[in-house]
Amino acid sequence: MPNQLIRGHKAGNAERKSHSAQLTALALYSLTLVTVNIDATADTANSAAGAFSVLCDLINLARQLAPKAKTVDDLADFEETVALINISLAAPSALQQLKNAKLTGGELKTEEEPLKTHCAWEAALGCKLAKKKLDNPAKGLLPSSLWAGNTNAEIKDALNATVGAMRSTLTQLKQALGQTSDPEIPLTLAQALGAKPNNQAGLQTVGANTDRATSCGKPATNDAGSAAGKNLAMDAICICGSEGGGGETNQACGLQTAIDNVVFSSASTPIHSQWHSLAEQCKNKHKAKALTSANLATALNRFDIQRSRGQGTNEVLNNLIGHIKGSGVTGCDGKEGTNSGACVYYGKNANTKSPLDPEWYTKLQDVRSKLDATATAASKAETLEQRLRTLNATLTSFMHLTTPAATATAHSQQKAGDKAVHEAIDKECEQHKNNKTACAEAKCKWKGKTDTEGDCKPKETGSEGRTGTSDGAAGTTTEKCKGKLEDACKKAPECKWDGKESKDSSTLVMTKFALTFIDFESFLSYEF
Repeated sequence: MPNQLIRGHKAGNAERKSHSAQLTALALYSLTLVTVNIDATADTANSAAGAFSVLCDLINLARQLAPKAKTVDDLADFEETVALINISLAAPSALQQLKNAKLTGGELKTEEEPLKTHCAWEAALGCKLAKKKLDNPAKGLLPSSLWAGNTNAEIKDALNATVGAMRSTLTQLKQALGQTSDPEIPLTLAQALGAKPNNQAGLQTVGANTDRATSCGKPATNDAGSAAGKNLAMDAICICGSEGGGGETNQACGLQTAIDNVVFSSASTPIHSQWHSLAEQCKNKHKAKALTSANLATALNRFDIQRSRGQGTNEVLNNLIGHIKGSGVTGCDGKEGTNSGACVYYGKNANTKSPLDPEWYTKLQDVRSKLDATATAASKAETLEQRLRTLNATLTSFMHLTTPAATATAHSQQKAGDKAVHEAIDKECEQHKNNKTACAEAKCKWKGKTDTEGDCKPKETGSEGRTGTSDGAAGTTTEKCKGKLEDACKKAPECKWDGKESKDSSTLVMTKFALTFIDFESFLSYEF
């Protein structure tokens, strides 16, 4: 024994030489083991298991459902509201007849006036929508002023402007909602996959020819494999598939369960069973993410990194995924050989040597673009929906202004405003007591014996300075404002000049606020 020789036995020359030879052989054997382990580790870092992981991310994403179209549940209610207010402003006399009208076969009878004029041809749809609103006991109510057609002119202008803005917003919103989904997305995803992995017959080895290496590619050439990149199913079969003649129970992909053998000699070999097994193992081993443009971009980027890695001698072989050795001349035959491996090669441009993309890669990039477009449309639709709801609230506010109670409240608020203005004028004038010059500059009335001794008081109603109150003998604010000339109107706090005539300031200010708001909202319109 070696230990005995070392401990005490006095060996002869022959024994020492024999022992030395044994130690040398043992050392060489140990070095061989270390070398084999190093090679195996290096190979694993660039193995088909890593490539399969990259493909699995793409397969899982392509199996997800495309985003559903965004909807607005009460969109029809908005359309009916706009239609009803529109006809109440344009033809209030038609409202009662519209409410009593009958629908025949879904069509509105419009033979008699005023429906004949206001609900014919292009206006027919609007009248049908308005009738739906009128027929709804809970939502078809209108202020009596709209039924009678005696709405305040300023409020009527504001209602018209608001309805117009709502109609425009509705048109844009419906267009945006129609673009929040794309029927081409699921079709393109199915093409990228090859087929849904539902174990239903139909999927075959598309593009396969002669043998596995010819079908999956020979990285030593510029030509891609005849089946390489046709779809994700075929690429997964190339790197993970088993076949007879030495390639049985292939575990290059680290599968939980090896798939059945595949024949690569023709394009008509059924592979639905193998594809189902691979796709299910992808789902079980890798958590699926939501189908979004960002997630798809990340998965495609991982694929690009994987295929750009150099493999083989001097790492000169690329645009392939999986595992290849040596010069790669034998090709992706699925076997552990000097110049072969389990891989799929996508080829290069013969002139520029630039890498070529798989067919499924182009399809998934197309899906990305479509997902971006649907996401943009969904964002626009959300903004437009909020705008529509804001306009609807504005419309409701103006409708409330047409009621007698609202008019009385507005006048009451105006009186309170008058009182505050008058108190401020009194205070301003009183502080200029004993100063005639300052009193005059403040547009107050001087009452004194000298320029430095006397009282400074507000001027009387109707003269320059203070104006009348809302509740004097002149009657209501509206009556007092009506007919005033521009100069007198501008001097009266309760009145406002609208550019043409004197109007009640409270109504006019609210109307102008609404019109300004609507004008501002118009900047939010979208181009489609």
